[in-house]
Amino acid sequence: MPHHKSCAKRLKQDEKRQIRNHTAKSELKTLAKKIRISQSSDDKDVLINEYFSRLDKAAKRNIIHKNTASRKKSRMSQFVNRMKAEQANAAS
Repeated sequence: MPHHKSCAKRLKQDEKRQIRNHTAKSELKTLAKKIRISQSSDDKDVLINEYFSRLDKAAKRNIIHKNTASRKKSRMSQFVNRMKAEQANAAS
């Protein structure tokens, strides 16, 4: 238990930030799963735009590192493009 007012305040702030950060990271994971599961390319396009936006916001707010956001965007783009190519090959 903190002995100083400033330490008590810091503890409260840390708890609030922890909840906020956990929520943001959880949303990112959920969106990534939705992109991987979705079947239609139209759904993937909408979801990937949302995912990229959330990643950029999380990086801007220092929830995740900017290089981590960039890496996740790159890997998800590769995944989506690969799925689209496979669907195009299967259709023709």
